Amino acid sequence: NLAGAYKKFDLSASYKVTSYLKVYTGIENLFSQRYAAAFGYPALPFTIRSGVAFTLGGHAGWWK
Repeated sequence: NLAGAYKKFDLSASYKVTSYLKVYTGIENLFSQRYAAAFGYPALPFTIRSGVAFTLGGHAGWWK
């Protein structure tokens, strides 16, 4: 009952715009391989995620 082996290719990147702002994007399963990471639940063929991350609270060690 073992699923066959598979390979998938993911790609991600991020860019720090300022000390508190970062933009990022990621592509999962770039070549749309068909596989099921969990038996009976097929994975998505191609997924793009992107967003913006904010850092709140200042610098580490600001109390010194």
